Amino acid sequence: MMTHGILLEFNLNPDAIVLPFQHNPEEYSRTRGTDLKVNNTPGTGTDFAFQTPMQTPRIMQAAALQEETLSVEVLFSAADYMDLEGWELGRTGLQPVLDSLRLLVEPRSQKMGGLRVLSELGLTGARAFDRDVTPSVVLFIWGGEILPVVLKTVSYTVNEFLSTLAPISAKAQLTMQLIEAHNPFIFADRLRQQLSASRLKTKPGVGSASDIIGQVMGSL
Repeated sequence: MMTHGILLEFNLNPDAIVLPFQHNPEEYSRTRGTDLKVNNTPGTGTDFAFQTPMQTPRIMQAAALQEETLSVEVLFSAADYMDLEGWELGRTGLQPVLDSLRLLVEPRSQKMGGLRVLSELGLTGARAFDRDVTPSVVLFIWGGEILPVVLKTVSYTVNEFLSTLAPISAKAQLTMQLIEAHNPFIFADRLRQQLSASRLKTKPGVGSASDIIGQVMGSL
């Protein structure tokens, strides 16, 4: 299990971006929603009537999941990168980190080595679709969670500079959309959720769902 967050470009290229959060965020949010409509009508009509739990699967056939999004604010300090080989704090500061953030949201080529750079710059003479330039799949790694995402927005504010104007402290806001097509990361995340949630079913002093439903239905 990772002890700090990482943004990882899911690509086997030698220059694939690996960007750890050197200062762990205090919080991050996951947002999920559901729409319940039939023929563009909100789910309030007689078609949505039910009396027992056995009838609810019928009405929920009209439910549509909204995309799941993640939002996080992260802090970066140039001091955390001083031990990296070739890092020139006085000349570049945090610029390589900020550039990496931008590349994660920019279309990138899937070609290997130098061809990747040439393709992204449009210098190979090929048309865009021939260059295979697409946004990157990014793994958002947070402790035990490893989530495949696409970065929807990246916004950062530099709040401290050297006299050379090299940035040395920055705050970034990231908004990501979960990629929920079948993949091993989503499968593992859903399995983790199921196993984790199942622990609540055995909490002492709390009845089962069927027991509680019987009680509340009997009180109507």
